[in-house]
Amino acid sequence: MAFQVLLRMHRRPVSMPLLNLTEKGKLMKLLKKLWKEEEGQDLVEYGLLVVLISLFALAAMRSLATGVSTAFSNAAAQLT
Repeated sequence: MAFQVLLRMHRRPVSMPLLNLTEKGKLMKLLKKLWKEEEGQDLVEYGLLVVLISLFALAAMRSLATGVSTAFSNAAAQLT
């Protein structure tokens, strides 16, 4: 329903008003419903948590890789 309203807004001639009163009421009702709805919040929070953990893991692996590379370089230099 909201998609149809947005599609009509996109295809309207310049001289037409953006929304008539019934479409505006429907759109406002939909926006209020989406604002109050909390069903998808958990999924978004878990997604953000996964991204945050991934960034910390990436940073830790980079510093670990540098340390391991340095250790092997030192060991190779000692052997030759």
